[in-house]
Amino acid sequence: SVVAVSLKKRMHWIDPDGQGVGDDPIYVYCDMTSGSTSILHDSESSLNVGHCADAGCYSRSINYNSSMGQIKALMELSTECHQPIRYDCNYAPFESNGVVYSWWNDREGNAQYFWAGSNTDGVHTCQCGIDANCVDPAAKCNCDALVPLQLVDDGVITDKNVLPVTRLNFGRTQLETSSGVHTLGRLVCTGSVTLTGLPKSCQDLWLIGHTLNGFYSVMGSAKMESVYCEFTK
Repeated sequence: SVVAVSLKKRMHWIDPDGQGVGDDPIYVYCDMTSGSTSILHDSESSLNVGHCADAGCYSRSINYNSSMGQIKALMELSTECHQPIRYDCNYAPFESNGVVYSWWNDREGNAQYFWAGSNTDGVHTCQCGIDANCVDPAAKCNCDALVPLQLVDDGVITDKNVLPVTRLNFGRTQLETSSGVHTLGRLVCTGSVTLTGLPKSCQDLWLIGHTLNGFYSVMGSAKMESVYCEFTK
């Protein structure tokens, strides 16, 4: 049974953007039981941000064992993708008195201030803010409560349009009693996108497995139209 379990969870080579086109195949962790694909990165262990005062004074780039093109292709092919993140803190707020000290950068390099769920409108929040059960009811994150306690914000980011996390930035840990430890999980994708109706674009054709450049018939605004698809792009 141990062998059977190991076969259901192992590393595999996959090529999301199409065999023989685009970027090289990538090495991913596959869980056959849950049907999930995980992309590994170099910052999966719990890492201490140390002591520094300014906003984003601690900054760490997250490097994946996959090209961003392949990551985007995998996410487009998947029903959902998510990435867990945890911050263990003591006197180390994400925001305090209207000043932003911590944020993460998305796949395009844009700063994001939400640490759980799907929220790209610039609103700062954590899972406890979504659930309305933060230590400080007036705060959106447990770590934003300036109390002499070891606290934690633990959430799962679920927005496929901005994942994965490419950089983590933290600050305001200058006090001797301050501490911050981040733990960023792997990017995990599950399910396969299903196309309803006739393909309407080259992307639709790519989603159902076409990778050979050439002319194809797609559904236009009123009738079938012939288009040239260059899947290498």
